[in-house]
Amino acid sequence: MNPIVQEIFKYVLAAIFILLGFAFLGMYLGASEIEAQPKGMLVGSLFLLVAGILILPFISERISGGAAKAMLVVGVLASAYLAYAVYDSVTSEMTYLETQEQYNARTIQRLVDIREAEEAYNDKYGHYTNNFDELKTFVLEPTVALPYRSGTFHDSLLTDGEPEEYYRRGLVITRGEVDSVASVLGMAPAKLEKLISEDKVGYKIVDTTYVSFFENQWANEIRTRKKLPPISLDSLVYTPGGYKFLIDTSSTEIGGVRVPTIEVKDPHPYGRDHAYLKKDTLMFGSLIEAHTDGNWRE
Repeated sequence: MNPIVQEIFKYVLAAIFILLGFAFLGMYLGASEIEAQPKGMLVGSLFLLVAGILILPFISERISGGAAKAMLVVGVLASAYLAYAVYDSVTSEMTYLETQEQYNARTIQRLVDIREAEEAYNDKYGHYTNNFDELKTFVLEPTVALPYRSGTFHDSLLTDGEPEEYYRRGLVITRGEVDSVASVLGMAPAKLEKLISEDKVGYKIVDTTYVSFFENQWANEIRTRKKLPPISLDSLVYTPGGYKFLIDTSSTEIGGVRVPTIEVKDPHPYGRDHAYLKKDTLMFGSLIEAHTDGNWRE
């Protein structure tokens, strides 16, 4: 190689090492406490600075050839190490953010499900419960009424606008009475139900059956149709991290009337354990305001 070109190459290489060293050292020192860079960035930047200075021609001339080459190798290795440290930092951050997003999504879904059950509990009893065992018992009890009607009440038999005549004549039956009535009429129960639905007989079916909140809202086929994960009552009250949700109830006065309030939150939000980092606590409701809004985007 031409001696002049070789000298220029040394200056250029030294300048690259020094500039990169200062750049990454500045990034490391300028990072906030929360967004601290990996220690590898500090080590790599210092190696680059030292190697860049030592291979400057006016300094390397005073160092033996073997030592200069060693400094060059150190600089290259430091560059490679620094590149790896930066890559590892970026990929680790991406993995962390992806994991955090998945964790929060599962936490929010469980909070939504708990809120749905608590609102149903409040509709029935006039207050919320701060006992998860009571809530579990409630969602399994047959408390949801499902009215059932088959057949039309024709005006020709009505008295004062009400279908009292049908009841007086014994034409209104429940679903449990279909079999016995069909037997008296000498036909299959299925056929009688079909005739009733088509208004081809005088009988009408008026009935109310009761199912549990779980069957009505959380059955697997319903959750699948809504593209939601199945519900396990044993794990519902726990965060994805295994911590039990904190639940508290109270009441507040609105317009001179006491109304119930509830607050449910994740006791251990997902995030880095850092003294300078404030984690976002996922929660819904309020003890001083009558609402069950979540603090996430809904």
